[in-house]
Amino acid sequence: METNILNFGAVADGKTLNTEAIQKAIDTVAEAGGGRVTIPAGTFLTGTIWLKSHIELHFENGAVLKASENLNDYNEEDAYRQNYGFTPEGWVGKHLIVAVEQTDVSVTGKGIIDGSGSAFFEEPQKMFYTGFTFRYGVAFSKKGTVRPGQTMCIIECRDVTIRDVSIVDSPSWCFFIHGSEDVIISGIRVKNIPWHANTDGIDIDASKNVTVSDCIIDTGDDAFAIRCAGYRIREDLDVCENITITNCVCYARSSGVRISVGKGTIRNVVMSNIVFRECSPAINIASAYNGKGHINVENVMINNIIADDVGIPISIYENNDCHIKNVNISNFRASAKCRCLFKADDIGAVSNINLRDVNIELSNPTFEMTDHTREKRGKCAVEVSGVDTICFDNVKIEKSDDVDLDFYSEENSVNVTKRDCNF
Repeated sequence: METNILNFGAVADGKTLNTEAIQKAIDTVAEAGGGRVTIPAGTFLTGTIWLKSHIELHFENGAVLKASENLNDYNEEDAYRQNYGFTPEGWVGKHLIVAVEQTDVSVTGKGIIDGSGSAFFEEPQKMFYTGFTFRYGVAFSKKGTVRPGQTMCIIECRDVTIRDVSIVDSPSWCFFIHGSEDVIISGIRVKNIPWHANTDGIDIDASKNVTVSDCIIDTGDDAFAIRCAGYRIREDLDVCENITITNCVCYARSSGVRISVGKGTIRNVVMSNIVFRECSPAINIASAYNGKGHINVENVMINNIIADDVGIPISIYENNDCHIKNVNISNFRASAKCRCLFKADDIGAVSNINLRDVNIELSNPTFEMTDHTREKRGKCAVEVSGVDTICFDNVKIEKSDDVDLDFYSEENSVNVTKRDCNF
C-alpha cells in the first residue's frame, strides 16, 4: 500500500501539529501489510512518530519534518523499556522518530528532519577543555530546562535502511542504532550547530552487521560513536560487531570516531576513505569513557584517512582491566596539534598495534594553552606506554620549528618495531 500524509489531514504550514495525522498514515499502511508513507514537499510540524514493520517513510524533495519545541508533544519517558535520557548532559528520553522491535523499516528520500535544537540550547561558553575539543566553545541546555534526546532511534530492530535523508539542528545524537541487526545507512547528511554538545552524527550501540557509507556529517560532537551499552535492551547484549564505515566527510568538534563506552566487546570494525576535520581525537579507541565502563576492543582496521586541522590524530588508551588488540591503521595523513597516544594502564593490555604509511604534520595551536590543554597535548609527537607489540612502518612526523614537542617516548613496552621512520 502507498499513501500520502496529506490524505490523513496533515497540513504543511509549519505551525499545525501533525503528529496524529502522520501516525495514522503509518498505522493504516502497517495494518494493510506494509508499504510507503510519503511526506510531500512542505514543512510539517510534529511530535514523536512511531515507525512500524514493513513501512518505508519516504521524503519527497522539499519535505521538512519539523520537530516540536514543546516537550509535551513527545513520547513519555517510560514509553518503551529500553528508553533512557541523561540529565547530567541536559537531554531526556523524548525523541522525534522511533522504531522499537520492528522488522523491515526504511526512512528514505531527499527531505530534511529538522530537530529544532536551537530552541533548547543556551549560548556557547568557553570551557577549560575548549581548544583541541569544542574549539568554538560548547553550549548545553538552557538553564533550568532539558531538551529532547536522540532524533531518530532504531531500537532492537532488524533489516533497517536509512538512505539520503538529512538531519539539521538536532538537540542530541542524530541517529541512534541500539541493539539492532542488519542496518544500512547511506547518503545521509547531518548539519548541526558546531557548539551544540552531544549532537553526535551516528551512534551504533550493541548492534551487529551495520554498514555506513557516503555520508556528510558536520556536527558539534562526535561524528561516529561505536558503543556497547546493551544492558537496557532485551537480551542484555555485551557485543557490538561487524561494523563498516566508508566514503564519508566529517566535521566534528569532539571525536571523529569514538570506539568506546559501555561494558562488553566491540569487534570487527572496518573504516576507510574518510576525511575528518576540526576534531580531537580523529581516531579515539578507549576501554572507558571518562574513567567509567569496561570495553574490550578487538579487530579494527582503519585505512585511507585524512585528518585535517585536528587536535590529537590517534589515541588508543586502555584502563579498567580491559584489552585493546589487533588494530591496524594505514594510509593515514594528519595535520595536527597534539601527540599520538598508545597507552595501557595495565601493561600489555594494548597489543598488536600496526601503523603503516602514516604522515603527521604538527604545528602549534592558535589559542593560548592552559595547563589542561598542555597536558592533553603531551610532551612527544608519539607516546607509547605499557604496550605489547606495536609496529611503526613508514611513519613520518614533521613539525614546525616552533613546536616544542619531542619526537618519541616509550616506557614499559615490549616488541616495539620501527621501519623506515624518522623518529
